[in-house]
Amino acid sequence: MLIGLGLLVLAILFGGGSPFVVPHLKKYVKTHVVDDTSKKIILDILKDAKTKRKEVSKTNVDFLKELHKLSVSRESTQEDFDELGKRMLDFELESQEFNLSVTRESQKQITAEEWGKIQKDIAASLVKSDKKRSKHTSKLEKAFDKLVAKINKTIVDEDMRKSAVQSVETLRIINIDNYKKIQAEMLNKNSAMYKYKASESELQKLQDKFILLIKEVYKANTKTHSDLVKITTPEEWKKIN
Repeated sequence: MLIGLGLLVLAILFGGGSPFVVPHLKKYVKTHVVDDTSKKIILDILKDAKTKRKEVSKTNVDFLKELHKLSVSRESTQEDFDELGKRMLDFELESQEFNLSVTRESQKQITAEEWGKIQKDIAASLVKSDKKRSKHTSKLEKAFDKLVAKINKTIVDEDMRKSAVQSVETLRIINIDNYKKIQAEMLNKNSAMYKYKASESELQKLQDKFILLIKEVYKANTKTHSDLVKITTPEEWKKIN
């Protein structure tokens, strides 16, 4: 169940990077920003951001531990999942806003010409990242394959077994598809998150898209948990977990 519920939320939220983080910005600033004062201001911003993002990462790990506890328990209620989901999504919104603020404040010190050069480097780095994310998707597929195999081996009743596999396969589709949609945007060199001083409306539209995709994943995960609680016996549940 941790494979089916926890890992996939981890993938959607953190797999391949976090939304609105400009990759390798520190390196590109050092290379392309000419004015020393501006460069120092940006590097100080990025130094503080690095510290903040470590704290964010730790909090997200704590959230995943909570999710795991809910996911492996047959006693977890929809209200339990809703409460945790709200805290996770609120924190994700806060984190995205912080990432956006880092880019905004940095771009105040960067000229349009300098950002144009940075964008070219970003585009090159995204090509390399695409290969890593493809491997990550493959790992997620294998994780679901293992979960389905465990269900087929464990659940005795044929009809219940088919229902459980169907629920997990639906979960697979939603998780993998939404993961790919988020990563496709993060790999898009023309995305608003990589533009020079993108408009608030552009960024808000993109943020709404990310949050909707994450919500769909979380909702699908909680539904599969509910389905498998109803389908399995207590003994089968233990073996699956």
